[in-house]
Amino acid sequence: MLLKTTLLTMLLLAAKEGKSIPAHTPNSLSSISYETDFVWTGRIEEDNEPISFTGSSLQHIEAQILEHKPDFSWSRDIEPGNSRVEGDILCDISWKPSFASVFHIRQGISHLHKIHGDCVNGPGPGNCSRVSCSYRSGIWFCNDNPHPMSVPCSTFGDRAWDIIEKCYAFGDFPTDSVHGQVFDKDGWNVIVAGADC
Repeated sequence: MLLKTTLLTMLLLAAKEGKSIPAHTPNSLSSISYETDFVWTGRIEEDNEPISFTGSSLQHIEAQILEHKPDFSWSRDIEPGNSRVEGDILCDISWKPSFASVFHIRQGISHLHKIHGDCVNGPGPGNCSRVSCSYRSGIWFCNDNPHPMSVPCSTFGDRAWDIIEKCYAFGDFPTDSVHGQVFDKDGWNVIVAGADC
């Protein structure tokens, strides 16, 4: 009874303050299925129509693209978009994921800002795909909608930066760390956390 009353009180307070309730928060990092395939859609040659590739990571998708166009590269930087989130950012995540290295997440952000085209994740809730990972520091794209969701891939860099700006845990370089989750009003979210990579 106390648990129900506490939950109801939290929901009412959030509603009173105009906060949205996140659609999905995993119970643990192991509940994030980062092996879930997602689709990248974009142009591999400027004058051609957009085409789609499916893979478990952007690196896997890039390997497929290189089979079709050996000189392909994510060579152009995309100007970072609007870094003002229209949703909630959680730093004190209830499922307590491990921390990621701020330095390596920034490298992931830099790489994501070169990825032109859209990333499409299958229906949720909680359908998460890892879009960046290096040195035990990952970025996930999660879809909480009951339908597939298409988002410009570079946007995940913007959202990861939002997490760093709000959730940065200061330490001595290079041990500065971060973890967090940012929710978009359109029913998808980005997670930054420690990872097995």
